[in-house]
Amino acid sequence: VLNLIAGATKRITIVSFAAYEVPSVLTALVAAKARGVAVGLILESPENLKGGGGAASYAQFDAYRWPTEARPPGALLHAKALIVDSRDVLLTSANLTNNAYDKNLEIGLLCRGGQVGAQVQKHFDNLISSGVLALVG
Repeated sequence: VLNLIAGATKRITIVSFAAYEVPSVLTALVAAKARGVAVGLILESPENLKGGGGAASYAQFDAYRWPTEARPPGALLHAKALIVDSRDVLLTSANLTNNAYDKNLEIGLLCRGGQVGAQVQKHFDNLISSGVLALVG
């Protein structure tokens, strides 16, 4: 994750159910933003997460949510991905949490180059442009 973020030149999109502060990731995202990289997060709505999901740790970045009132009852945003420059994508079971990064048994699939990263980014961009995902704030 840190290597992917460090290699970003244009855009990073992180999709996660929960997003509690992971200091190394937060530091890498701040550095990417300072390099001029656009950083966006797509997160579960805090009312659906125990303790709010931790999104406040990432308040300096654009964040989107799937409004609870606009989805089927009981539905959750449970996807997890890291998309870099519409080129590389890590599809993973890991939330953006210390437990996921340091303790849990998680799995992920990294796709570099080709069209997969662009297709996944386009999917989330379409959800934003169609109003399914709403900007927090």
